[in-house]
Amino acid sequence: MKFILKTAALSFVYFLTAIASAASGNPENVESGGTDATTFKEVFESNLRRSKTDVEEKRRHYDMEFAISSVQLQNAILSNSYYEIAYADQVSSQMLLKFYSSYDLPLGAGLSVAPGLGIAYSYQETILRAKAKKGGVYKDVVRVQWAPLFLGTKLNYRLPTKTSATLFTRGGLTYDWFSVSGSLDGISQSYWSPAYNISVGANLFEDEPEKIDSWFGGLTISGGVNRPLSGARKGFEATSIELGVRFLL
Repeated sequence: MKFILKTAALSFVYFLTAIASAASGNPENVESGGTDATTFKEVFESNLRRSKTDVEEKRRHYDMEFAISSVQLQNAILSNSYYEIAYADQVSSQMLLKFYSSYDLPLGAGLSVAPGLGIAYSYQETILRAKAKKGGVYKDVVRVQWAPLFLGTKLNYRLPTKTSATLFTRGGLTYDWFSVSGSLDGISQSYWSPAYNISVGANLFEDEPEKIDSWFGGLTISGGVNRPLSGARKGFEATSIELGVRFLL
């Protein structure tokens, strides 16, 4: 808005100067040097270029997103040298708290790309059946912690509508940390497992990032899949539905 007002004001000054030069009976001043219309035109064009640069420099590039994700487990086995727990057969869903941060780079035509990183955390405590490698099935109160670290990129497309909506797809690699603990001797373990994550969604009711006073990045809704990389036997195969809120920095 400031850019539009500044451009309008400079245009008005240029217009008044041209009229004054013509009314003074010296029409040469309209095209001659000195404090004439040509000078004001040069100043106007210079300020126009500077205003465009200022708008781009003040654009909100950084954002933070806080989200809660409902994860539907499809194939998840917790295993060590002593026990194996068919986790997905006993716990069908799990909640994840997520945090993302990214840097938005405009590409033009409503498109932008935003590389970023994130972290999530989930805690589950429940009675699970653990199969001993030497034989036998035992029940125990097991505590499972899951903390994925995410590194990836989001591709955004801002819809040319009045609803301030953006469609996006996000993909990247995760490095999942798992911690399992219980009272059975030998059941406790912790390890890392690589995976990949892909999601698609929409961002609604966001402020325009070009505005200097913008801060609300909108509400996000998305769905995604998580799959362990080849050879990562202990990872979680899952789908998820996610709701979040973004803030522009």
